[in-house]
Amino acid sequence: MYIIKSRIFLNLRMNKLNNRIYLIFILATLWEGCTTEKKEIPGKDTVQVTSESNLPELAFKKYDLRSGIITFEISGREPGSSKKVYFDDFGNKEVSYIYRNGKLSEKWVNNNDGTFYTLDYGNSTGARRKASRPGTEERFDIEEMPEEMRKENEVKSLADSIVAGKLCKFYAMESGGIKTVKGGYGHLILFLSTQVADFRYSTIATELKENVTVPDSVYLIPLHFTVKEF
Repeated sequence: MYIIKSRIFLNLRMNKLNNRIYLIFILATLWEGCTTEKKEIPGKDTVQVTSESNLPELAFKKYDLRSGIITFEISGREPGSSKKVYFDDFGNKEVSYIYRNGKLSEKWVNNNDGTFYTLDYGNSTGARRKASRPGTEERFDIEEMPEEMRKENEVKSLADSIVAGKLCKFYAMESGGIKTVKGGYGHLILFLSTQVADFRYSTIATELKENVTVPDSVYLIPLHFTVKEF
């Protein structure tokens, strides 16, 4: 369109016939643009699907996935211990539910508003503090660790393995008598095993749902909880 307008400006002194030709060409171009296929406007009975390329890019992507739900089994604690993690905005918005003996025990919430909540469902109490990291869970970033730090922590690459249906990279490390094995996919930690002396604690993902809609209700703080500022 810019080229067309420039040509019209430079040829104002052309005869009427040429001006008519240009006018017809402009109208044809505009008509072609108006007759392209239009996307349906989402309504009550439609679902809006937006490709990631059309969504705004965040300054920091904690995970490679935009959203997801992860179910973990936890061993080394009470029987029936587990965890369920919901995340959105590439992990910058995240909530973790911790279950003990099959009952909801704790909830960690980071709405990416600069605050971090820890809630105790046994006493209906909670703490609110300034967030020190995006989301609630640790990011799998061993591959990005500086070489000097890798040597200090005795980081070793292990064979890749499948966790929750995903091929994960595995690493082992040891520091201060603590032995750790981590397995990750898309910067998500899906496998974590920690051993101190004879005590072993592990958190292993059993299911990962990728790029799903996470309801806003999971981030809510119960009104009857007594939450203190720290």
